[in-house]
Amino acid sequence: MFRSFSIALILISIAFASCAKPLIDSREYTDGRRWSRDYAASANEVYYAIRWALNEHDYPISSENLHQGLVTTTWVPVKSDSHCVWLFEKCDYGVINSYYQLDIYVHTGSGRTLVKIGSRLKGLVENQVSTGREEKKVLASIGDFLRKSPPDISNVGISE
Repeated sequence: MFRSFSIALILISIAFASCAKPLIDSREYTDGRRWSRDYAASANEVYYAIRWALNEHDYPISSENLHQGLVTTTWVPVKSDSHCVWLFEKCDYGVINSYYQLDIYVHTGSGRTLVKIGSRLKGLVENQVSTGREEKKVLASIGDFLRKSPPDISNVGISE
């Protein structure tokens, strides 16, 4: 009797283990913040600079829609300082098993081009926000690519 009960218990546990389904699925989050910078360059020059900057920071491009002015990277793992969760009024950087994607918007007008970068996050932990560090690195690299060599420096400042 005890032996048949233990065999039945083992069979039931194997059946439940083989049909295990995930209890929680990840969701996509957007905190809505975007970092922007204005460049004295044409949209075409800025697109070349975006491609170069993303390549420099190891972001593969997933899609480019030049008519809408949108460049999207593939999903990459969250870096140690790229996203955090606000916990007890401090930023907690210990978030793991999350992925994020950069969305880069390009707006042209009056001889200048505005670039806005935001991120979308996919993970299990809610309320994750971008620290803006990766976005600022990409914006700085775009500026480095577009900078004249050598730059024109005067007592008024630097002209692009």
